[in-house]
Amino acid sequence: MKIRIATLVLCLAAASLSAASTNDVSLSLENVIRIAEQNVPQLKASHARWIAAEHRARQAGLPPNPQLVIGAEGFRGRGSGEYVAGVSQSIPLGSQRRLTKEVAAAERDQAGLRFEAARSDVRRRAHGAFATALFAQESEKLHGERLVVLESRLRIATARSDAGDQITERAELAHADLDHEQLDRESALTVRRKAFLALATVIGQPDLAIVGLRGELELELGMDEIRRAADSLDELPGQRAADREEAIARLRAQAARASRIPSLNLKLLYRRDQASRKNGMDIGVGFAIPLFDRKKAAVKSHLSDADAAREEAVLLRQQTRLSFEQLAADLEMALKRSDHIREEILPHHAQIVARHRLLFSAGETDRDSYDAARLEHALERRHYLDGLREVHRIWAALSAYQSAKNVARN
Repeated sequence: MKIRIATLVLCLAAASLSAASTNDVSLSLENVIRIAEQNVPQLKASHARWIAAEHRARQAGLPPNPQLVIGAEGFRGRGSGEYVAGVSQSIPLGSQRRLTKEVAAAERDQAGLRFEAARSDVRRRAHGAFATALFAQESEKLHGERLVVLESRLRIATARSDAGDQITERAELAHADLDHEQLDRESALTVRRKAFLALATVIGQPDLAIVGLRGELELELGMDEIRRAADSLDELPGQRAADREEAIARLRAQAARASRIPSLNLKLLYRRDQASRKNGMDIGVGFAIPLFDRKKAAVKSHLSDADAAREEAVLLRQQTRLSFEQLAADLEMALKRSDHIREEILPHHAQIVARHRLLFSAGETDRDSYDAARLEHALERRHYLDGLREVHRIWAALSAYQSAKNVARN
């Protein structure tokens, strides 16, 4: 059974330049993610490492370059000695070249997976920062609505106090409430400004002046679909990159073992004896004797690295599953709380406000009662907004697992 609740669909208008400044912009979620993917240094560095690994893979396994040999032997003056010219070529034997190519290819694939993991992390952080900024903006708007009501209450209380209809203390209390709300709004404005600055920094444009965000708070999340994503956590790029580390280390061990087979050195030289005016050819074959460096330590080192990589991958898998299950449980509880406020508490307060509006219009109640109902309604809307912020915070963290499987309808 799905738990359905209105949460955040951040469908905002496209970025546009403000007339006041060419650097003032209004961003949508799509703009934010696109800018982040183009400017965040973390993603640029990861992409550069992927490109570097691609070039190393292209280079790996190529045969060594031949050597051109030119020289003279027994040279004692004009018309004496022998002149030689030829080539020398080293020919790797066994499977060393093939394994070298496989290691480089595996490292290239791993770099690609790490880039995908980095991009998922950048998108998650950009999404979260955008949501925080949007919530800060909406919270400031609620403070503005409450200020309008409190200012009205203060004017009425002051007028009644001046007319002698009520004690001065009521006007003083109304003034104090307005002062508190103004301070809270100033605090909300500071939070919004900081959230906008944080958003600009997260997307790699710290000098960008963001002037506002617009969006609707409507989306349905299905907990059953979210929990089904647990079946494919092992397919996350970060997990696959960790698993690939063990395979790479074992390939390196095989390559080190294969390198114990010495390369064959072939030398072909043309020889010219100046004294006898005779030509000749020299052919030589040689290879290194594995007397001192037998590569045993290198093989054991890579095998130990593989064992360590295997255990680290297991640990990452366990931590990923635990984090996912904890986030899913937190999201389920946050959805229930927000759902209760939306379906039970807010409609109740809306009915109270509507009833007081009718009574006030008919002269059956005073303005204070009507304003008190409006303030309580705004307060519950703030609670609901806080609940949505918690939902979106958890959802932003869970979005890192979307690369394995879509866990909610977009």
